Amino acid sequence: MRWGVCTLALLLSVCRSASAQDAPKPVEISGFVVGVDSYFDFGPPFHYYEIFIAAPMQEGTKVEKFTLTPLARSCYAPEKTEYVENVTMLSAKELLVGVDPCKISQKDLNREQKRKHKELNFGGANISLQVSCGGTTRTIQASVLERDWFLAHPGTPKNTSWTLKLLGKLRNLTGPGVMDKPIFAMPETGPRAPLSADAANLEHLSSGKYDPLFPCATDKVSEIYRASLVPLPQPRVTLVSSTPVEPVHFTLPVYPRLSWLAAHEGEPSAVLRVDPQGNVLAVEMYMGSALFEGAVRDAVKDWKFPPAPPSAEIVDPLREVTVRLSFELNCKANQDKR
Repeated sequence: MRWGVCTLALLLSVCRSASAQDAPKPVEISGFVVGVDSYFDFGPPFHYYEIFIAAPMQEGTKVEKFTLTPLARSCYAPEKTEYVENVTMLSAKELLVGVDPCKISQKDLNREQKRKHKELNFGGANISLQVSCGGTTRTIQASVLERDWFLAHPGTPKNTSWTLKLLGKLRNLTGPGVMDKPIFAMPETGPRAPLSADAANLEHLSSGKYDPLFPCATDKVSEIYRASLVPLPQPRVTLVSSTPVEPVHFTLPVYPRLSWLAAHEGEPSAVLRVDPQGNVLAVEMYMGSALFEGAVRDAVKDWKFPPAPPSAEIVDPLREVTVRLSFELNCKANQDKR
């Protein structure tokens, strides 16, 4: 009897040992990538795309963020790519709010995804988390609805709520998100500074490596990035004519932002009253849009003309000079209208 009990105990011990050896070891999460497609019912643009790359360092984690904005207006708001990075002492596991994404049930994720088909939704975000689970890349998708952002008690499901917490941590490290962008895009002036991102990540972005993070998007982030490298067209202001004398020193007007936003072009004219020394004393607009008047007055008041020739028969010492200027947007949208 005693022999039988000992044998049974030995068999149980062996089984437990074998079971422990066969049990899968916990997967160590060292890094991950998150893609966020935020959409709104106002614009353009109606979508903004963010890519977060969390990569382990010797101490802590490096978090990079690309923000890609699709074309809004070809004349002043073309495609745009922004980049920011930060280093945190938090590990990837801590950034993931203590949740192992490899263990999240796909059935639960599918059930949460069905919410977006059951109610009217004007804004939200489609989020994809890409992580390596034991040598296999897993993509976890979540749909954030308008109610999850704005209602006091939205009833957000567990995994979607966790995704929002993760996104909050990433944005705390990399600065404001797309919700903090202005509703209306403003014209950009001057050349764009090159992105300070690692060359390998820029190549991945350009080649389409991150495109699968946005399976339902109408845009490809790789195409947005490549288009954003094209120099931004700047509007042109030129002096068409100055009669009866040309200025010897002049600064052209700055293209008014309101005219730029309205895609407005024109050739305004003004009559300048010039003293014998060549200084402009008065400006009278006589042709052209009022949208250009302020810019023209601000510029021509400091123009310098040649001194008047000596003459004993001058009745009025002030000369009249008529100038005509051209304001041209120099963008494809306006070329298409012609």
